Amino acid sequence: MIQDILPSRLNNSFRNVQPRPTDYVMCFRDGKLLAACADGVLQFPHVPENCTNAVYLFSIDQEAFFLADAAESAADYQYYTMRELRDRCTGKYLYAAFTAYHLHQWYTDHRFCGICGGNMQHD
Repeated sequence: MIQDILPSRLNNSFRNVQPRPTDYVMCFRDGKLLAACADGVLQFPHVPENCTNAVYLFSIDQEAFFLADAAESAADYQYYTMRELRDRCTGKYLYAAFTAYHLHQWYTDHRFCGICGGNMQHD
């Protein structure tokens, strides 16, 4: 099952932190995630330098994952649908991909205030 990541542990408590160069960035475009998947191993790009718009999502063990604006496809990475990833990859990074996807959808669906319609600001 996708959620079976033992001995790893997901920590989805909010942290207001800035990304480090070794952290992972999750970029979505049209419902697809920027990733690399070879031989069942899923990889994500690391946070680029000068990335100022990244939002902390969660960590698995000591690895932090951030949500950032969609990037152009980088070398060795391309955009995959969640179904494509599920069919090709396994392990804790697949669980990270699905968790990030659901948080991305939540942030997308809750961009505006339900009372006044104003743009929500992440703080």
